[in-house]
Amino acid sequence: MGEELWFAVRFRPANRSGGEVYSVEFEAYKVTGREPRGKAWFARDNERGADDPTDKLEDADRYLRGEIKWDGCSHWYFDEQDRVMLHLCGRDAALDIGRLFEAMFDIARELMPDMEQT
Repeated sequence: MGEELWFAVRFRPANRSGGEVYSVEFEAYKVTGREPRGKAWFARDNERGADDPTDKLEDADRYLRGEIKWDGCSHWYFDEQDRVMLHLCGRDAALDIGRLFEAMFDIARELMPDMEQT
């Protein structure tokens, strides 16, 4: 994908059996800014949010979490939406979410090579 996604994502293989991975759990954090050298900043998980940025994921406000399963089915929980609504600034912001979904399926397929094509 030649474009940079403005999300940091953590993956964790789950539901293992006999060395096989049957699902992948994930968490995504929205990058709110970058330093000139590329270091990412995130809104902090507190009432001040973007007014109190952090560069540590453990202190960041989670954007979404979920699971992608071996059969291609997936579950997506938007923590951001739980705050009333999912706010997107324009078409490009909506396309970013689509690219995020696409990239996450690609990574899940790398962790589960036998994942069904859907």
